[in-house]
Amino acid sequence: MWALLNKTRGQIGLTAYKDYIFGLLFYKYLSEKATQWLGEVLRGDTWENVYGQDPVRALDYMKQKLGYAIQPKEFFKDWEATIHEERFNIPMISDTFGHFNQQIAFEAKDDFEGIFDGMRFDNSDLGSNAQARASVMISMIELLSAP
Repeated sequence: MWALLNKTRGQIGLTAYKDYIFGLLFYKYLSEKATQWLGEVLRGDTWENVYGQDPVRALDYMKQKLGYAIQPKEFFKDWEATIHEERFNIPMISDTFGHFNQQIAFEAKDDFEGIFDGMRFDNSDLGSNAQARASVMISMIELLSAP
């Protein structure tokens, strides 16, 4: 955390920093939990394949079991991959959180609803333009990805 704070110092205010870093950290946890669960239930199939056959049913099943659902290509590890492929952009994160908010089970609304609302990706706290904001988010994701 200190390394991340030092690296992003001057790029983002401390008050805004906590919303972004804790939001990303929590999403990483939820992504890893969903990935582990998928590994147990898919029995050699892929989430992309199951989702491709019947997206509504696949998402509903995940929501029923976890309280939330994550669409294929919207896991934390997918963001990492797009960074390495130099394809990362801010809409990836904002779209992911928008989809996440739509895929919260009714029973889990109290746990998850609005959890990422403090993360505003058009906010000048992250940077003056899209490239600067993407750079800050890339720094945070990379540092959270480090072993």
